Amino acid sequence: MATQPVAGLETIYPLGTRSGDSIPLDVISPVGLFVVGVQGAAPVAATLPADYALVSIYATDDCVMQFNSVATTLAEGVNMAGSVFVPAQTLLTMYLVAAPFTVLAINSALVGGVLFIQKIVKYQALAIPQQFSNQS
Repeated sequence: MATQPVAGLETIYPLGTRSGDSIPLDVISPVGLFVVGVQGAAPVAATLPADYALVSIYATDDCVMQFNSVATTLAEGVNMAGSVFVPAQTLLTMYLVAAPFTVLAINSALVGGVLFIQKIVKYQALAIPQQFSNQS
């Protein structure tokens, strides 16, 4: 049984393969980079610039970003409200509110760890509203 293409996909994904599979366009653009060094058991305090909201985060080593309060250690069995676990060598994309935060390394013997926070924006030249929502 042949399937019919979903109406409207050609405007969301104007490029396609020979078999008709859609090729999505990149719809974000990197526009800034914020770097935080992470060293061992000592928490590192930092503040994102006010215009950082939509970001991609990458860390060389496992760490925790904590907003709302300053933590001095990681505690087992305790809810760490306002915290984000950043796994090593994994890219996370999220919306953050620019605010002071603390970075805690998971490995207390860590030397030379780095947390990268890439500011990204919608790439307006190629993006259309349907690419940023579940509605078509």
